[in-house]
Amino acid sequence: MVNKRTKELAESELKLKHTLDGLEEEVKQRTLELDNLNRTKDKIFSIISHDLRSPFYVNSRIL
Repeated sequence: MVNKRTKELAESELKLKHTLDGLEEEVKQRTLELDNLNRTKDKIFSIISHDLRSPFYVNSRIL
């Protein structure tokens, strides 16, 4: 009885470890994807910011 329960617990532990490993890998992949998306967002906002400032700079030089 005790050996059977020990075996069941060991199998459950192994399944949980596999699940945990898979979830950790998924978190790593999503983190990489989010980092890439953040870099893209920062680049886009930098370009937009520059493009918005340019007309103001030109107008301020004229005045």
